[in-house]
Amino acid sequence: MYSSQSLDTLISKDNQKRKWWQSYRLVIIGISFILLALSIITTLALLLKCVVLVSIKPQTTIISTTITSSITTTILNQQNWIITDRMTNGRNFHTATLLNNEKVLVTGGLSSSPLNGAELYDPSRDIWTTTSSMNFSRYHHTATLLENEKVLITGGNDGHNSINTTELYDPTTESWLTVSNMNNERIDHTASLLNNGKVLVTGGKSGNDYLNTAELYDPLTNNWILTNSMKNARVEHTATLLKNGKILVTGGHNIQVLNSVELYDPFKGSWTITGKMINARYSHTASLLIDGKVLVTGGLNQNALNSAELYDPFTENWTSTTNMNSTRWYSTASLLNNGKVLITGGSNNEILNTVELYDPSKQTWTIINNMTNARYSHTATLLNNGNVLVMGGRNSSMVLDTAELYSPL
Repeated sequence: MYSSQSLDTLISKDNQKRKWWQSYRLVIIGISFILLALSIITTLALLLKCVVLVSIKPQTTIISTTITSSITTTILNQQNWIITDRMTNGRNFHTATLLNNEKVLVTGGLSSSPLNGAELYDPSRDIWTTTSSMNFSRYHHTATLLENEKVLITGGNDGHNSINTTELYDPTTESWLTVSNMNNERIDHTASLLNNGKVLVTGGKSGNDYLNTAELYDPLTNNWILTNSMKNARVEHTATLLKNGKILVTGGHNIQVLNSVELYDPFKGSWTITGKMINARYSHTASLLIDGKVLVTGGLNQNALNSAELYDPFTENWTSTTNMNSTRWYSTASLLNNGKVLITGGSNNEILNTVELYDPSKQTWTIINNMTNARYSHTATLLNNGNVLVMGGRNSSMVLDTAELYSPL
């Protein structure tokens, strides 16, 4: 038999042991709950990540539609701008040319001084790399991809004067070759590849002289020959190769802003006057549409313009289409694979990051998400994958080295 004291001691020890097991069970249960909670949180985090990744894909939400007598606008919320690698140099008034190897060649331009540097963008790796420099620094020049896959650079300004030098870039060797000079020094001219493989250069400015001269580059001889002059001297105009092989030259300015338009016939080497634009303009854009018409947008005439008009090669007449939502000049226009036209940036009283799409089938403009950077005097290049590479230019304070991709839905 246990004594009363011994029994009390045993009971006390038993109670302590029971309390210890109860505490231990509570700890085990607590740890189990914590592990379960962590498991649930981890699962929810993974699900949330999946949702976020899915939401990054371009989305479209119609916010509103506004119809007036002059503008039909659909405002869309779209996630379709992607920041890409930066260029090695900030530049504006440069050129950008899509090569047959799918890379984009960017040449020259203006930074703190005129540039002769050139660089390549590789869409497959999203990187910029420098290539060999041009023999001459230049901006406000032209770049034309030839049938032999080389790129012809003409004219521009070297920081002191307009120049007549020309050079060829060979993508296979990444080297430059100086070829014969043009007959005229020129800046803010146009250069168009003809169906016969030659390049037609028109207009521009040499010193204080506005030019009406035109000349042809022959890749077989690397020489220039003068062709008939345009009816009007003009600078900051556009030149568009039509489906009939003729070149449509629109607007520009000399001592006055022009609405005159003329056609160059490569077979005859002659110029003819065609229907005048409704609005005189320069520093505008001109885009050949899938149906063969030409869309002209924006530009400058004392003030920046938002008007747009269409040229019909069959009737040789112009008709108004709906106005853009923003006035703009020094913007870009890119014909997309879906037949729509993408307008980016430019300037009016401020530098713009706004973007809009023109639908030729409806003759309407759609506002889409702004670019990341406001910019003008930039370039936009349609890539083989259907994306548009927008690069360079300047904003209100600096020359830009940024680039971004527009991805159509």
